[in-house]
This record gives sequence, structure tokens and C-alpha cells, in this order.
Amino acid sequence: AYAKNKGKEFYINPKNEIVVPPIYEELALFSEGILCAKKKGKFGFINNEGKEIIPFVYDYPSYFWQNKLCVVSKNKKYGVINLKGETVMDFVYKSIKNPRKDNILAASLNDKYAFFDITGKRLTDYSYDDVICDSNCNYLFINDVAIAKKGYKFTLINKLFSPIFENNEFDSISVFDTFS
Repeated sequence: AYAKNKGKEFYINPKNEIVVPPIYEELALFSEGILCAKKKGKFGFINNEGKEIIPFVYDYPSYFWQNKLCVVSKNKKYGVINLKGETVMDFVYKSIKNPRKDNILAASLNDKYAFFDITGKRLTDYSYDDVICDSNCNYLFINDVAIAKKGYKFTLINKLFSPIFENNEFDSISVFDTFS
């Protein structure tokens, strides 16, 4: 269970034993078996025994999702790390969208988005002004279709990053259906 005392956050087990010591300014929920924590103004990751497994060097963390990746920031730039703390995408991006359940990410460089796979390989040019996640950011692609914005128009693209209609520019658009 999560607990807080005297400004420090920690976890205790059902026997009321401290399993993550009260030395952290902030603790998140466990995600993929590890816990994001804040110590001395920086974020890092610990295991369920409180042992540091990824150093406390990040300004901002997200969570590790099913694709085993986490978006983190250093010096106001975003990058992506894996569960070992290895950099998968360099810290050069203004924004990165890492959906909880997709194996495709979108990153913004110079105010344009490109798509990437989970190894950090860029799959498209930086040609989109925005890439739209579903409301919970579970997916970029819903029913194998993503919504991307170019200028003031929206377009639907498939997983090969091609338009799915000939006349593929819309003032407004939503996905075809909820998840099947």
C-alpha cells in the first residue's frame, strides 16, 4: 500500500512492513514491475524492494507501457528509454506520444511529427503537424487507421503510412468505430 509521512512517500506490505523506504519526494504506481520515484528533484525507477534500477537523472517521467518503453525528459527535451534504462530514442524531441498499447510512437522535432517503431527506427518523414491518440492515449492506430494533421486539415493513414482515401483531407474527422 502507498503511504506518506513527514513529506516522504513509501510503500508498505499487508504485514505493515516497509518495502519501499520513505526517502522519496514522489512515488507513482507500479508499471511493468517497476516504480517511478522522485529523489532530490530528479526522477528514476526502482523495483518493488526499493532498489534503484534506472538512475535518478530525469526531469519528467511517464510510465512504462505494454511496449516496455517510457518517455522521459532531460533538459527540456524528450527521449525514450527501455526497462534497462537504455536510450531507445535520443533526447532531442519536443514531444513524444507513446501509446499504452501500440508498438508505434510519434515524435515531434522542429514542430513536425514522424512515426517510429519500438526500436527507435524512424518510419516516416517529419511531415505531420500533429498525430492524434485516442482519448486515453491507448492507441495511435484504431482499427489500423491513424489520424494525422497537416496544416489545418486532418488525414487518415494506414499502418503503411499511406492515405486510406483518394480525397483524404478533412476539416474534422474521428475514427471509424470503437475497438472491436
